[in-house]
Amino acid sequence: MNKKYYIEKKDLDLLPESYKSLAVIYASNYDLIQSKQKLVIDLNDRITQENIELSNLNNANNILYNQLKFIKKSYVPKVYLKVYKKKNNSQLYVHVIIKYFNVSKTVYLGKRDVIITKLSDKIKSFKINNFSKKLKSYLQPIVRLYCTRFTSQSSFINSKINSTILFTDFDSSVTNVDDKFSFSDYLRSLSASD
Repeated sequence: MNKKYYIEKKDLDLLPESYKSLAVIYASNYDLIQSKQKLVIDLNDRITQENIELSNLNNANNILYNQLKFIKKSYVPKVYLKVYKKKNNSQLYVHVIIKYFNVSKTVYLGKRDVIITKLSDKIKSFKINNFSKKLKSYLQPIVRLYCTRFTSQSSFINSKINSTILFTDFDSSVTNVDDKFSFSDYLRSLSASD
């Protein structure tokens, strides 16, 4: 398939019509093949260019991700619960651990049964079997809102956080367990407090 006209036109005119039509089809296919090959080359060039741009975007996003990971690790408070027994006592006690600015503070919340009684009107379906999950969901927005007042690691370390503060309604919309307080909500609250 090196030439468009395998049989030269002057020779083609001497052949019967059925052979001539084969040559015309061949020439038409030749043009189509050339067009498709050009399109494939153009698409391959475009794919190569898009892959280069994609690679550059991925590299830039990896840098941004690492910066955001640091921000989230340092500036978004994390809440952990610790439910434990003291020695041979059957009573369960609860601590909340707040990690903020890469520093942890532990706050004693009280006995599990007392907490369930105290918060059962604020937390829907709050029971022993879902205690940790529901309490953590309840405390996360309160802790995040409370921590917006701290501007440095030392201000957080020197703060006095207790269960009374954490069980106080700052805002009824914040303490609703069904509401999700996202990272972007947290960042907006930081900019609003400036």
